Amino acid sequence: MFDSRDMVQQFVPTYQRCIAIPSITPSTISCDLDAPPSFDPSDTNREVTIDTSSSVDYTGYEDIDWNRLSGYCIRKQRRRPRTGWVWEHGFDIEKDGSGRRFWLCKDCHGKKAMITHLYDAASMSQANGHMKKQRTLFDMADLDCRRPKDQAVMNAFIASFDPVRFQHLLVRWVACDNVPFNKLESPYFRELMGYANSAIIESGSLPTHTTIHDWIVRSFNRHKGVVTEILGRSLGRINISFDAWSSRKFTSLLGLAVHFLDDEGKFRTFLLGLPQIEGRHSGENLADRVSEIIHEYGFEDRIGYFVADNGESNDTCLEDLGTEFGCNKQHRRLRCCGHIINLVARSILFGTDADAFEDDCQAEKEIHDEIKLRRSKGPLSKLHNIVHWVQRSGQRIEKLHKLQLIENTALNLEDKTTYNIVTDNATRWNSSEAMMERGYQLRNALDSLVQAEVTEWNNYVARRTQNGTKPMPKKSRTKPAIVDDKMSVEDWSVITEYLAILKPLKIATKRLGGRPKEGKFGAIWEVLLTLEWLLKHLEEFKVQHELDEEPHLRIGCNLGWMKLDRYYTLTEDSPVYLAALILHPAFRWSTVESQWGDHPDWLTSPNPYAILGVIAMWIDTTGKRRTTVLGIRRYIINLCCQAFLMGRNCKKYLAKLEKHYQRGDYAKVEELWKRFGCLGRLHNLVRYIRLTPQRREEFAAIIIGGDLSEFNRLELIQNNSTH
Repeated sequence: MFDSRDMVQQFVPTYQRCIAIPSITPSTISCDLDAPPSFDPSDTNREVTIDTSSSVDYTGYEDIDWNRLSGYCIRKQRRRPRTGWVWEHGFDIEKDGSGRRFWLCKDCHGKKAMITHLYDAASMSQANGHMKKQRTLFDMADLDCRRPKDQAVMNAFIASFDPVRFQHLLVRWVACDNVPFNKLESPYFRELMGYANSAIIESGSLPTHTTIHDWIVRSFNRHKGVVTEILGRSLGRINISFDAWSSRKFTSLLGLAVHFLDDEGKFRTFLLGLPQIEGRHSGENLADRVSEIIHEYGFEDRIGYFVADNGESNDTCLEDLGTEFGCNKQHRRLRCCGHIINLVARSILFGTDADAFEDDCQAEKEIHDEIKLRRSKGPLSKLHNIVHWVQRSGQRIEKLHKLQLIENTALNLEDKTTYNIVTDNATRWNSSEAMMERGYQLRNALDSLVQAEVTEWNNYVARRTQNGTKPMPKKSRTKPAIVDDKMSVEDWSVITEYLAILKPLKIATKRLGGRPKEGKFGAIWEVLLTLEWLLKHLEEFKVQHELDEEPHLRIGCNLGWMKLDRYYTLTEDSPVYLAALILHPAFRWSTVESQWGDHPDWLTSPNPYAILGVIAMWIDTTGKRRTTVLGIRRYIINLCCQAFLMGRNCKKYLAKLEKHYQRGDYAKVEELWKRFGCLGRLHNLVRYIRLTPQRREEFAAIIIGGDLSEFNRLELIQNNSTH
């Protein structure tokens, strides 16, 4: 039977064919429904009126290309309005005949994207995720450039991006955080930057790896003038620290930093250069590189002290620099305390042949030979072998964590955290200290792990020898090296003693290795007191372990003390250590006497001229004429004169003199005065004359022949303990 709806469907536009056709009344199409209608095919232009206003809204769908959406049609009107911001950016359509609702991205469809971003509207999570990737900051802020207010906001946002400022921040980030240059070429990084602000990409502000290198070099050269200005306005001398270093690619570099007080009295540290060293790390080669940097920044006449490690090449380097810049190498050299402590710790741990021992391990690649070398060094070497044995196997690491969990459960510990072992290396002593600390913490788990290997080996030997009744067959397994490294209770006790010895060294390293703030944590006055504290600490351990049967700890203490005493003695070459302590308001000379009073020869060994030279060097380079600076100068000069003339603390000396005088011990008084020679006798004479008015008048009468008018001008001045 012919359906009139099929006929009408032929005249409906293509994008409306899937729309439900309303009832057709006889007034619209005249035909007899009981018989086939008379239809003239030539009458194709006849207007057909279709009432669809009650079911479909065509507004906003004009831009859809229905040829790309076969089987889809416009969604019927819903009783409830559509909600959600995604519907402002998508078409609401449905599958032909199924009634399933879909969301079609307007932007992607309009751009004829290769992928049709069409998502089921039953859940809008996919549509939301798609729009979060596609939307810009302006979309999320619902900004439309056709609206004047929104246009002003968009213009202000775009104008706020400063490519020069962005370049400065990018260079600082790459340089300060050691970001590899090729990371800036990562497509993911560039996509992230473009998402944050499209102007970064559009303005070409993201450099390549070669461009960022050029930017950093230009930025460094551009700031040289600023740094030179700051150095020129510094208060006092400019101290220099330098050290050579080789990268993993065997590139040799020399790092040079300066430490000084700027014109506001603030402590500053600048890295002035990191030049590549061509050739050997000889003293002459190092001196040439250091001299070039000094001349480049123009502070040749303001050089203070040099800080370097204890290498022989640095001795030669400082001799050449001292000759060039006219300074005393011994007086101006400060030895790196961190390096001294490192040498002391390595002497304690490995002995005098520590370096040769490490060289042997590096030369012999076989693990078995290295273990033999390590084992000869006692409990510390056993622990080293165990730690590296565990580290070489993922299964052993897993077993170690399981053993820790078993122990934590057995002890009913609330904290069930398990830990990894810490391996040591041949360069830093504190890695050995960290290995021992973690090893002692995990000693039960490590003992269980090694004991399992020992038990397995013993069972194997028992099977092969039939419980010792037969010799071991030639074709047998090799004995695991770890079996001989099982730690005993005594071994763990030695490890705790090592930790106790090294703890003060760790504290001293942090104390002297920091940047001085408020006159401490790395200040020069702390060096002597810290080294003296470490010497006493090692001396106590020497006495404590003098009768130990275990030789490693006793020998280590002796070797560490000898190494520290050697470098402690070398501090006498530079008077700045003692001068800094004497001039400190909290210590003065009285601290020196109380600290080293048992060694009177030490108190007379410092050259007063050298101490005076330390202060004179600072005074000559201070250009500010402030009241505080002048007061400091007077105070320093006064203390230097006391040290030079009296040779000791004046106040304490006079107090002792008065005590003997009151007791009537005149022989002791005379002895004390004789120690000072003519200065003491002159002081005694002046004090005697000024003791009574009559003696002062008699003295004046003798000197001026009774002319009292000249008395006031020739009045004797008595010295005191202050000035």
